[in-house]
Amino acid sequence: MNEVIRWFAIGKEDLLDVLLGEASPSGQSSSVPPLPDLRAGKLALGYRADDCVAMSPMCGPALVIVEDDSATETMSWLRAFADEAFPMSQFARIVKLSDWVMFSSMRKNFSQVGDFYPERWASVSVGEVMAQAESDVDLQNMPLSRLASSLTLPVGRASHLFDSGDATQQCVDRLRIVSSDARFVHRPITVSQLTPIWALCSARIGGHLEAQESAQMVVKAASGYFRDQADLMPPEDGLFLERYVGLQSDSAEERVMAFNEFSRDVLKFPASQLASSGAPLLAAAAFMVGRSTSHVFLLNHFRRAAPVAFAWFGLIAALAGSRCWDGEWLRAVKGAERLLKPRFEWTDTSPADIGWPEFAWLASLRDDVYQLVELPKMLPRTLGVEVVPGVVLQVRLGQGSGGDEMHAVRVTSAREHELADALNQILEVALKVRGHEVRSNAPERGRYAGRGRQSQQSFDLDQQSFDLEDRPTGITGKTSSGKKGKRDIESP
Repeated sequence: MNEVIRWFAIGKEDLLDVLLGEASPSGQSSSVPPLPDLRAGKLALGYRADDCVAMSPMCGPALVIVEDDSATETMSWLRAFADEAFPMSQFARIVKLSDWVMFSSMRKNFSQVGDFYPERWASVSVGEVMAQAESDVDLQNMPLSRLASSLTLPVGRASHLFDSGDATQQCVDRLRIVSSDARFVHRPITVSQLTPIWALCSARIGGHLEAQESAQMVVKAASGYFRDQADLMPPEDGLFLERYVGLQSDSAEERVMAFNEFSRDVLKFPASQLASSGAPLLAAAAFMVGRSTSHVFLLNHFRRAAPVAFAWFGLIAALAGSRCWDGEWLRAVKGAERLLKPRFEWTDTSPADIGWPEFAWLASLRDDVYQLVELPKMLPRTLGVEVVPGVVLQVRLGQGSGGDEMHAVRVTSAREHELADALNQILEVALKVRGHEVRSNAPERGRYAGRGRQSQQSFDLDQQSFDLEDRPTGITGKTSSGKKGKRDIESP
């Protein structure tokens, strides 16, 4: 079902009034975004067709489109002269014009299921979350909210909403940008390490495989991927795992002994090979020991050397199917699936803290983490970024984002510095005027005689006894925090 959206063009100077419900866009609406107005630097506001019947000022827009070339100027202007409206994601979903053109044309018809395998993406995301953890993870007690920080789920959701292709590649490219941002907590595994796993998630493999078959197939596919990267491929290629016949034994004790022998040999790999092509071998061996997800804990010993092995383990488990999942893995996968399946409508409220145009602008600024700490967020140390429409990634802020520091640190804008300087100048004038009065009245106020000018001024200031009759009028209309509202500033 396609939405019916009515579009209005508006200048950035009037945006705040419209978002606050104090005004309505003027002019005729259109059924498509007004491209000439967008290219002229204006914004396109999208309203649900039902909301446009009465067009009350209280009916706010559901979608805001900004032209790519004017996005930086628009964000800078809003932050400087109408910061109540920044980020705009507080009021509506915001997208660049190029994103609207791309993703609106690629949006899938949900009546056709296609080749989307949510359990695969969900299973890999569970493995990835285990890899991202700083210590061993107990799936039974792991908060499902951690899954929202997985890099895998956004790619799976983009594939679900827009199919694989340019749209999904755009999502991957933006995840690479976000995950490499130094202001966020470092991730032990990268987008590049997950790319071959994501490719297999989208492969057309019908039905579920046997446990051993799934492990061997993933190792073979991984060997083919790493074969083109000679410096990352073990000398014996994918056949290395077949040497340990005990992993195929019907005796659980023999399989454990074979894994111990295997792990000792794998640790002899060069570090770069162990972290890359050695990871799927480790995952396959651990899965073959339990013939299910029950022995994922065997990978804990390799957490630092090859963390991406957990994600490869999740892929093997996904191809083997739910009959090979223990209860803890099953519950975690079903929790991840809930983040993958929701439908997407352009006019729905986005769960993200900021949209991609806003994040891209903030990323271009040479500021530290406090630039992001200031933003209104659902969680104090986590920022939700809508990397592509309908696809949100949760990222953890790095150093300086803790709760105590958030209360202690106050990032002061240039306007606040200017206001503070102005107030200091006024205070200096007040002290000079008051000092003159003190000297004039000294004989009449004998009990303060001899204390000096500074003591008299201090007493008067403490008692708030001075009152300037010629009070300046140029600083009215400012808030207590020193910020000027849109109505107090003339547009440049």
